[in-house]
Amino acid sequence: MGCESVVIMGAGGKDFHVFNSVFKNNPAYRVVAFTVSQIPGIERRIYPPKLAGKLYPSGIPIIPEEELPRLLRNEKVDTVILAYSDLSHMEVMHKAAWINSMGPSFKLLGVEQLWVRAEKPVIAVCGTSTGAGKSTVAKEVLSILEREFVLRGVVVRHPMTYGDFERSVVVRVASVEDLVKRTQSLEEVEEAALHVRNGHVVYYGIDYVKIAVEAAKEGDFLVWDGGNNDVPLLKPDVYITVLDVTREEDLEGTYPGEVNLRLADIIVVNKSEKLSSSDKERILRRLEQLNGRAAVVFTGMEVEVDNPSAIRGRRVAVVEDSPTVTHGGRAYAAGYVAALKYGAREIVDPRPYAKGELRELYERYPHLGRVVPSLGYTGEQLQSLRETLISMPCEAIVLGTPAPLRELLDLPEDREVVHVKYQLIGVEEFRENLLKLLEERNIFG
Repeated sequence: MGCESVVIMGAGGKDFHVFNSVFKNNPAYRVVAFTVSQIPGIERRIYPPKLAGKLYPSGIPIIPEEELPRLLRNEKVDTVILAYSDLSHMEVMHKAAWINSMGPSFKLLGVEQLWVRAEKPVIAVCGTSTGAGKSTVAKEVLSILEREFVLRGVVVRHPMTYGDFERSVVVRVASVEDLVKRTQSLEEVEEAALHVRNGHVVYYGIDYVKIAVEAAKEGDFLVWDGGNNDVPLLKPDVYITVLDVTREEDLEGTYPGEVNLRLADIIVVNKSEKLSSSDKERILRRLEQLNGRAAVVFTGMEVEVDNPSAIRGRRVAVVEDSPTVTHGGRAYAAGYVAALKYGAREIVDPRPYAKGELRELYERYPHLGRVVPSLGYTGEQLQSLRETLISMPCEAIVLGTPAPLRELLDLPEDREVVHVKYQLIGVEEFRENLLKLLEERNIFG
């Protein structure tokens, strides 16, 4: 009997981990190709032989997902595996029907096939959607544990492999300067900047076996700060899932967000400061049906800025984290909220001034309003972002992204830049539940 031929559908990150976990050096399978969606600049490249292993001396091609029908016509493919996140259940089943109609089976891998075991305790912070507040919760986990146990935490992030694959096997950053020097995309800067500014080392990359080893050398415990709504790739000792209550459809409507809800030890119902008592009771009843063993805590998010006077009474441009307001589905995020809170005279509409690929982005995501997505997977996109911001008639730029855009984009000195941050409200109940769980499981002795 011959080997099973496989295509891995991904977005330039988790797909490579799926390959490493199940298929690399496994003669029972032949990986025909990776397909890529959402992230530009990866398609039509080759996953290199050095990383693909001895069974693939020419490497593995990476093709755009829309070319999958042609590939399936030309190659005998038995199975297509979904290996990216932040999809609704409906989107997952549309992909399944699409694949099945062309002949192959459609498959989702279980967490036990993906989890890497680390030598140090792992506290995983995952979510049900992009923009739920995972990094803010992860920051609190680090603060609580370092203060209570006098231990050092190291952050491990979701894969971000948008540049040179061989340089991305294990990525370690420890400062904003590290990020600016080594970054291959703006998303890498955004995802790590919050933690390195707080003095924490951040690891991410392609090979999570190696990453787990290196991170464990530096930290007494590891905090997995998840991407989108994906599951952790390190096996957690404590599993925390953040639910954004402003998107209540995420309660049971996203994949693999629902997996995170069902596996959670603690569910953080975030941005809940405006919920009524009856709303909280209704959410608690549904969470009880999905996961009756999890502790549930309600938290809020308070927006703060480093320079309120730069916003008050002025015309501002607002830049938001791109994944949150593009495929994450939100019309705005922290930057827009901060501009309103601190009294901007006008939030300038960026659409008439949008350049290059940013102009195309507004057409692709019509829900976007008066915010600039921090698009920057490629040099051309960074240039489009810079030209758009420079052309906008504004006095200040409000950054809802943690990325140091003044340095990255060389923005003019006459534009004040205001940095936005979130503060978690309702931390005490979360802290009590986390410490109780750690004690019950004797994680730190």
